[in-house]
Amino acid sequence: MFLFAGLRRQELINVHVPDVNWEDGIIRVRHGKGGRMRVIPMVRELQEFLEAWLTERPQCHHDFLFTNREKQPLGRHAVAVTFKRAKRMAGIDRPEVTVHTLRHSFACALLRGGASVVAIQRLMGHASLDTTSVYLHVTGVELAEAVRAHSLCGAK
Repeated sequence: MFLFAGLRRQELINVHVPDVNWEDGIIRVRHGKGGRMRVIPMVRELQEFLEAWLTERPQCHHDFLFTNREKQPLGRHAVAVTFKRAKRMAGIDRPEVTVHTLRHSFACALLRGGASVVAIQRLMGHASLDTTSVYLHVTGVELAEAVRAHSLCGAK
């Protein structure tokens, strides 16, 4: 969810089962930062992961999507512990790699894939393009490619 939807930790914790719309292939983030709501399209990998999770998810008295073993909604500490375990299993031993790093990776992947800055802003739930610009690390090669793609230069 962090890597394929760019959610913040608290947004992930607050996702409810009905927020996942399988028919339209979207996730509604109802409790975004600043109280903003947004819609995130699901890529196939995320949809497959969520479908698999729902077959394992215990029956609960609540509709939070993610739960712990005691059938309670997942909390901040559980996310931190789970992420730490996943890092260890992946052989990542760098303290600067955090849950937020995955959100950053989502934004960078969108940019590399050709998404507009405005689309990235909306998907990330940023109120300002200034906030989104933090994710936009442009290399010299990318700048040269952008100029070559200028519509008046005959590039197609």
